[in-house]
Amino acid sequence: GDEIADAHPALEGCRGKPYSGVCEDTAGHIRASKACQAMADGAGDKCNVKLNSKIVSLDLEGENGKVVAVTENGETITADNAVISCGAW
Repeated sequence: GDEIADAHPALEGCRGKPYSGVCEDTAGHIRASKACQAMADGAGDKCNVKLNSKIVSLDLEGENGKVVAVTENGETITADNAVISCGAW
């Protein structure tokens, strides 16, 4: 773990632990929060982006084939298409 932490300060949490690793010089990583923000920013020019909205009801076959979602605070969101992401991302 110490060798990993020395080589890669972002992995400081490995220090003092019995970890080993493999370095792939051509590999990379992604910062999930920044990636999500970039996707939301890019989509915002083309659609209405709703962030941090807890959906409590979802109808994929609403009136006229629309997607209808209801949020925790009672807002109804109606759309032709929807991208719903949840979990760690």
